[in-house]
Amino acid sequence: MGSNPASRTLASLLRRAAPTLSGRRAVFVRAVELGDSVLVWKMSSVVYGDDAEIDDVLKRVRKRRALILDLRNNGGGAVATEEYLIGQFFDHEVELGTVRERSASKRWIAKPRTREPFLGLMVVLVNSGSASASEIFARVMQLEGRAIIVGDRSAGKVVTSRYWPHQAGYGRVLPYGAYISVADVVMSDGNRLEKVGVMPDTLVVPTGADLAAGRDPALARALFIAGVIVSPEQAAALYRRR
Repeated sequence: MGSNPASRTLASLLRRAAPTLSGRRAVFVRAVELGDSVLVWKMSSVVYGDDAEIDDVLKRVRKRRALILDLRNNGGGAVATEEYLIGQFFDHEVELGTVRERSASKRWIAKPRTREPFLGLMVVLVNSGSASASEIFARVMQLEGRAIIVGDRSAGKVVTSRYWPHQAGYGRVLPYGAYISVADVVMSDGNRLEKVGVMPDTLVVPTGADLAAGRDPALARALFIAGVIVSPEQAAALYRRR
């Protein structure tokens, strides 16, 4: 790749790229800017009350033509934050699906959250560790034709559970509890994600050799779609750079 002009350009971008940790939770989001065209956004959880952190990253995203949103190993989180995130990429209401509880069902709608939604090219990365809110987000983007999904099939864990605490004993008390499923989600196409997951548009599964060598072929493919030529080794280095 050394003789490829695009590769040389990428190498210079990688030298200048400085991952930035946004807001109170370093684990929550990491944004890597590749020049003026592409931003790679690693979001490891969907934390309640982090609207300000989302706004901070989106301000930078709007200046670029492409966004790669990395939701791999994102186990999900708050519904309110998920709705807020979805609303950053549409200029109209979006029907996410139907929430089915034990005694009732209701339509699930996400409203636009800004006058300047990001409408550029979007690639979303998922894998078997992407669950709940993160895989619902990916499927909404896929169904709406809003993003290209890259990676491995997601976890298929979207049923909402609630924890009920209990205790046993007298004097010396043993606390325990149970999680009970209380709601399921049916997407706007009429299908469930539970035990099914999201199948990427472009399936890229790292091999054992990739994992051992620290290569990231899925991120490399996402960058290629965004117009940046990068090797799997260079892609993996993005998150390691300080």
